[in-house]
Amino acid sequence: MVIKDLKDHFPDELIGDGTGHINPNSKDFQLLREAIKKRASQISNDQKRKVFIQGVIHRMESFLYENMNESTVLVGKCLKELVEIIQIPHKDFAKFIGLQHSILNKIYEGKYRINQDLALKFGQIFSMNPSLWLQVQSKAELELFRAEAIEKYEDYSLENLMEQYG
Repeated sequence: MVIKDLKDHFPDELIGDGTGHINPNSKDFQLLREAIKKRASQISNDQKRKVFIQGVIHRMESFLYENMNESTVLVGKCLKELVEIIQIPHKDFAKFIGLQHSILNKIYEGKYRINQDLALKFGQIFSMNPSLWLQVQSKAELELFRAEAIEKYEDYSLENLMEQYG
């Protein structure tokens, strides 16, 4: 069966009205919720882990490429979430990647930067592009710096440069 228009297949209530609001008390929404729960109960723990990992990777990619996030994605928080998803104790993870546990905690807190070596290790472990770690880290740092010092850079424009020296 080919669905040409989702509205022909799903009730408007379930799709929503374009405002981003869905009625969670509607019968259709409840049916969807139950279908999702039933399907989720059939998925293995390994499959669930992979889905959650992909969710974190998607959040990082969205932050980097789509500029749709309302908040900054911090690589330390993403890493901590990934380690919790795989259910490996943080001390064991630190040992596996060749770090002291205290350094790993500093990465989680954003007090220690991820370098190329760690990016490659994380890329291998979580089956992702290692450059994503460095790119997200750089973008987050730039956004945080810009937010703190926005007034300092307001006068830097091509027009002001040309006016003064052109």
